Amino acid sequence: MPYLPGLDGLRAIAVVAVMIYHAHHDWLPGGFLGVEVFFVISGYLITLLLMGEKERSGHIDLRQFWARRFRRLLPALYVMMTLVAVYIAAFYAVAREQTRGDFVSGVLYVSNWYQIFVGQGYGASEAFVPLRHLWSLAVEEQFYLVWPLVMVAILRRARGGLPKVGLQLIGVSVFIAIVVAWVYVPGPVATSCGAEFTRGTWTVFGRCIAVNDMLYLGSFSRAGGLMLGAGFAMLWRPLAIMRGPLRDKGRRLDLLAAFGLAVLVYFMFTMYLQDRGVYNPWLYRGGFFFAGVATLLLIAAATHQGAAAGRLLGNKVLLWVGTRSYGLYLYHWPVYQIIRKQANIQMSVGQIVLAMVITLPITEASYRFIETPIRKGGLRATLGSMRRDVWRVVAGAAGGAAAGTGHVQPVLRRPALRRQRQLLTGSRRQRCHRRHNGQRQHRHRWSGPCHHPRRPADHHHHRGEGAAAVRRHRRVGDGGGAAVAGVGGCAGAGEGRPWPRRREERRHPVARRRRHRRRHLDRRAGGYQRSDERRRARCDHG
Repeated sequence: MPYLPGLDGLRAIAVVAVMIYHAHHDWLPGGFLGVEVFFVISGYLITLLLMGEKERSGHIDLRQFWARRFRRLLPALYVMMTLVAVYIAAFYAVAREQTRGDFVSGVLYVSNWYQIFVGQGYGASEAFVPLRHLWSLAVEEQFYLVWPLVMVAILRRARGGLPKVGLQLIGVSVFIAIVVAWVYVPGPVATSCGAEFTRGTWTVFGRCIAVNDMLYLGSFSRAGGLMLGAGFAMLWRPLAIMRGPLRDKGRRLDLLAAFGLAVLVYFMFTMYLQDRGVYNPWLYRGGFFFAGVATLLLIAAATHQGAAAGRLLGNKVLLWVGTRSYGLYLYHWPVYQIIRKQANIQMSVGQIVLAMVITLPITEASYRFIETPIRKGGLRATLGSMRRDVWRVVAGAAGGAAAGTGHVQPVLRRPALRRQRQLLTGSRRQRCHRRHNGQRQHRHRWSGPCHHPRRPADHHHHRGEGAAAVRRHRRVGDGGGAAVAGVGGCAGAGEGRPWPRRREERRHPVARRRRHRRRHLDRRAGGYQRSDERRRARCDHG
């Protein structure tokens, strides 16, 4: 699936709306609908990814899918929760007891059900709730756990009828909207289970459940947006659309996108959640569903290569905000709570500016140093990169000490650093032989565990007499690795370095580029040394 910058721009609009609503909901009464936009986008993208993996490999690797989702979501979430826990322990100890359940439910991704059972409604005023916003992440993570299993069954049965299944999923979304409208309790409702007034509450396992809060926070009632996006993904695939009759309909899609954006903006300025304890009936009787449909119109234009909506939504400003929307959503609410110490208190302009000054740098640091490295390389690769950075500092300090200047030399690039580290501690091959006491184990096709697995064991240029001896060795083919070791390798270390079996492998363009790159780095590191002299220096050092 190609990268779709227009969807990141749509995420930017959604997260900005949510942040404005959380700061001062009188400015944007329906800003919470940005969460519904997130749900629709998530359902659309996840379904596209699963269908694409099925087409490429013939199956869906559930373990890899869940691992990618966890790498994308969990590290930044746990870092945020750790920072909030440190703040509470150091500066706001009175909130330890009341936030303990929030932390446990946040770690397990069940924050929405925890808030339903303890009566923390989305619009309730609490003393200090820094993790209330995690309910939407819990809904999405529960969807990521269940939906791949459903997609495996769908793709196994409906191989050629995915458009029909997409229409059925949209029908499921309509059914959810009807159920929500039927269960919704209009008018004044009880805020607690008392003996006098209990309208709008259920008692489940001895707990008082507010029905309207359950409809807003529940995983089943909010699955309508996710199903809309999933069903639309089976009907509107970006690459397939450009091969069909709709490839020339970009201008018409732009008009539909403008209409969808106008509907969303209108809803965000008029569709309030509750007023004096009365929940908005229009919201529960179709408001969520039609906001999702408006989002689909924007997605259709944003993913069409011939429409201008994708380019407009993918501009640099919206793209920057959209790619960091997850971090912005994670950090803005705890910062708001730290500043005002209580939910649903309108923030002043000065407080909002202070919150942005704190939130934006933290979000950028999270995106650069936590989210992106772990998402692209995994936790092991990120830790390995950190270890390499430490090696760079150590090698620079050692180089300065060796030069007798007492100052740290400029840090070399990594290939040159490898040369310097080999001069200090021996080559990788020598360190490996010291570990294995010189015993050769032929596990690799070149020589054994002590040679680099990506290139031939003898990857340096041979010159003069050594090269002639090697050529003679190749012509005779006597298999004497000791002959090569005597002229070009470490003769006293008992390390034979046979040439590759095929001449084509030696002449491979990748190997040629590596040789030229090594020459260039040798010149930059302090003058050209002949390959046999470098090997002799390593042997003497080892």
